[in-house]
Amino acid sequence: MTAQLKDILAPLTEMQSVIGVMIIDQDGLVMENTFPEDQDTDLLGSIYAILELNVQGQLVKLGESANQIFFSTDEKLILVQKIEDVILVLYTQKNNLDELQSRLLSVARQIVQFLHMSSQGA
Repeated sequence: MTAQLKDILAPLTEMQSVIGVMIIDQDGLVMENTFPEDQDTDLLGSIYAILELNVQGQLVKLGESANQIFFSTDEKLILVQKIEDVILVLYTQKNNLDELQSRLLSVARQIVQFLHMSSQGA
């Protein structure tokens, strides 16, 4: 399963500006990740799952919703995007953002297809 997900993420991970990408389930368990080894991806996965759930819950109270959640630090941009039953987390430098968004759309479609095929095979 992970080889297929890694291939799906390749258009993102091939970008020099992308630092790392992970796909987590709703419980924060890491399904795939390309982060450097010095990152505690298990911790990051649980944090971003809780964060995504909380932000979306607060937005619902406001009558709003979000396709993507961004956090901007001095050095990088962090993107959190729910795609059906999984969450994509991406760290990137703050350049090539137009190209990144274009690739994200394509990758998100492929993740949806992957999830549908996986659920049919289960």
